[in-house]
Amino acid sequence: MMWTGEYSAARDEFLGILEARERILGPDNPDTADTLEGLAWPLCGLGAISGAKDLELRALQASERALGFDHPQTVSKLENLAMSLDGAGEYAQASELMARALSQRERAMGADSRSALSGRRRLAVFLARSGDTDGGKGRLEISLSGLERAPGRDHSETIAAAISLAAARYQSGDIQGARSLLEPALESPSRIYGPLSELAAQAAHVLGVVWKESGDNSRAAFFLKVYVASAQRIRAAVDRGKPG
Repeated sequence: MMWTGEYSAARDEFLGILEARERILGPDNPDTADTLEGLAWPLCGLGAISGAKDLELRALQASERALGFDHPQTVSKLENLAMSLDGAGEYAQASELMARALSQRERAMGADSRSALSGRRRLAVFLARSGDTDGGKGRLEISLSGLERAPGRDHSETIAAAISLAAARYQSGDIQGARSLLEPALESPSRIYGPLSELAAQAAHVLGVVWKESGDNSRAAFFLKVYVASAQRIRAAVDRGKPG
């Protein structure tokens, strides 16, 4: 596995920090909760998914006791636990936790806040993965509409929502609807971040699949080549910055 040595070193560092913070600050201190969460990431990188989830749950529970359910740090930990469950294939439970996080963000920051709109997009993606395609698509429609108003069509969160909704439309058989979202979504990140940005790569990949499904192999091949070139460029950039 890539970077196994770095993950192992990070794990050992966080274990030492956790032992000290639990001893000095106590198990329910917010800093201790942050360290529990910090330890979860290298464990996940080492493939210890179950152990990472347990640590994120402990971090969430400690933050709830120390800061309260609606504190931004607590909500962030709830979302991180949901994403870990999603990554482990536990889609229904991940959706349930993300729905809780969204409800808490809406209470604390308002239903029309950027944070809540972003939370709706993440929840919609989770719902679609759990099999609730229609529910996920409806939430994505609402999230995209709000994000287009603020922070605007060219914001990365808005583009990500458009790509997610296009994928949901494609999965439900609405090929034309998917294309209508993807072409502007591809143009925006290409113009703002460059043609080989990660967002442009995502849009090109989904658009290539959609054109292939439509029977236009020429356009499909073009966009899939854009995707491959983008992925190679991103990988090269990661390799140049790789530790060690």
